Amino acid sequence: MDPSIFLLPEILHACHKFFFDHILPWCKELLGAELDTRFKCHHKCTGTRHFAGGVSHVKQMTGREYRDIQRTIVAMIAGHIPPQFLCAVRALVDFIYQAQSPMYTDASIEAMESSLCEFHDHKDAIIEAGARKTKAAGAKTDFYIPKLELFQSFAMAVCNSGALIYHTADVSECLLMTHCKHPFERTSKNKDFAEQIVQILDREEAMQQFDIYTLLRSGNIPLINAICVEEEEATTMDPTLAWVACVLPEEQWQVQGPRPVHNYFVSGMLANNTQTALHVTTRPDEVNLLLNDITVQYCLPDFETRYMEFLWLHSHGTHSLAFNCIALWYKFRVQLQPTFRSSKVMPSQAVQESSFARLPLWTLRCCFNQPP
Repeated sequence: MDPSIFLLPEILHACHKFFFDHILPWCKELLGAELDTRFKCHHKCTGTRHFAGGVSHVKQMTGREYRDIQRTIVAMIAGHIPPQFLCAVRALVDFIYQAQSPMYTDASIEAMESSLCEFHDHKDAIIEAGARKTKAAGAKTDFYIPKLELFQSFAMAVCNSGALIYHTADVSECLLMTHCKHPFERTSKNKDFAEQIVQILDREEAMQQFDIYTLLRSGNIPLINAICVEEEEATTMDPTLAWVACVLPEEQWQVQGPRPVHNYFVSGMLANNTQTALHVTTRPDEVNLLLNDITVQYCLPDFETRYMEFLWLHSHGTHSLAFNCIALWYKFRVQLQPTFRSSKVMPSQAVQESSFARLPLWTLRCCFNQPP
């Protein structure tokens, strides 16, 4: 059997590490300190790390940091590099994103291959710009990179074994930190450190089980897990935590476990189709705002008209505006139910308003390169 059939490309090291080892250095070589300046000036965004100190000085990163840079690298280098260079980088970033898809069709596989072909069509611009360099050999005029060659087999691997994201090493790398590197700091660091780590993990597990036992016995709770079937659960959490939450809800704070998915369908605002729940904080971010203030602050000339139309529509034509000021929230959370598993709830996502609206006008001109 051909080894390439069962030896699958691994997303974390084949894609994200390739980005850190090659694509990011190409951009650093061409932009220099300007790249750090752009990352420092980048507006903060929910869910993405803000690199306040830049990215050039970082020698080692985690997979999460690789992804955060990939999200913004195309926008960060735009306008300062040749267009063909930008096309090559954007094509590789597109390929990396397409390689992480949880499911594929013939069209999506073709699109992934098309992105890789687009990179090869424009890759000469990287050589011409002098960005392809190594410390040992200096400037290079080729792309003899094993991981880049491996990209050619991604489409075949997907056809043979399915989505590659299910074979990524993210989970094992995380366990390497929590179950190897962190316990190693508590060993004597001698030759038998592996046995010491196993002993530490074994003792921690025994202590956790003893804590659960004493907690249940102190509440006179039977030691038989009698919670309902997992498929009928409304939330997803650690089984032990779910058990304690069911029999001793007031004591669940004593049990360590993954944070459960909060069910906003119980306490949130429900949409008409009952498959969407919205949640806002009790206290708004701004109060006593006039409609005209929002119109000016967020550059929405028709806001007042649309707002009145909304009130009129949902009050069946009987509503009269009895207030002059409204409250404003900068963000809210949206939660959905899966289409085919209505008994489950998906993790909520934060929707945040654009931070540009709260910036001075001169800042916006700098961001969008508009003349004053």
